[in-house]
Amino acid sequence: MKCCLKTAIYLLYFQFSHLIKCICRQPIGNIMARPAGAEVMVYSVSINHDGLHPAMSANMGRIIMIRFRQVFIVLVAAGLTYIPLLGIDAHCKTTDAGRPPDRIAPMGLNSDYTIGPGDILDISVWKEAALTKLVTVLPDGKISFPLIGPIPARGLTIDELKVSIEQKITRYVPHPNLSVAIHQVNSLYIYVVGKVYKSSRFELNTNINVMQALAMAGGLNPFAKKSKIKIFRENPGGTLIYDFNYDEVSRGRNLSQNLRLKRGDVIVVP
Repeated sequence: MKCCLKTAIYLLYFQFSHLIKCICRQPIGNIMARPAGAEVMVYSVSINHDGLHPAMSANMGRIIMIRFRQVFIVLVAAGLTYIPLLGIDAHCKTTDAGRPPDRIAPMGLNSDYTIGPGDILDISVWKEAALTKLVTVLPDGKISFPLIGPIPARGLTIDELKVSIEQKITRYVPHPNLSVAIHQVNSLYIYVVGKVYKSSRFELNTNINVMQALAMAGGLNPFAKKSKIKIFRENPGGTLIYDFNYDEVSRGRNLSQNLRLKRGDVIVVP
């Protein structure tokens, strides 16, 4: 395909070149007469269509040819550069029909990411259209999938959930080629409340610590008790409370207080 396109471009180039040469070399004779006494002196002047002398016309023709070639070369180079991007190259169209498409997780997620309520999952069984769908993790931490019904998903990694679904669906679909991916993250939030400039809920797009979370909240206001900040973290065994002294951490002391935050952490600034 690329070879044929190159040939067509070259043929087009030579056709235009020949056309411009013919136009520049085509004079039209014209005779102008001027009386001088009793005699008539005849001046034969050859002019072209534009009313220009042939020498001027030839120079203009050469200039046009040079400019035309320069622009043409640039256009050809640009076109050949973008041919593979436009899918003209045959190699760009080849696909492996025997292999399921790769699933790409949202940026910033690690393999140990745990699923939470509100997350949207893309679950599919290769070559089974009825078993391909987007499911939302419900507030109770479960998802519903055809044939197997509700199953727990909260707190599991993608690999753990995949194993759980495969074990339940195998009796309906022998040797399933199952794919599970995060389609959209809706559960990674932390909360900063109290005497900060912007008390709110913040989405976690990456791993952040307490100092970074306070910066997202606009920093502490002048009335904040910097040494009595607390972080509340929900665990299966109950709520954990961590102390945070802003002045110590900002001076580089006792940095273990600057925790990596997790889903649902609440920072309270009294």
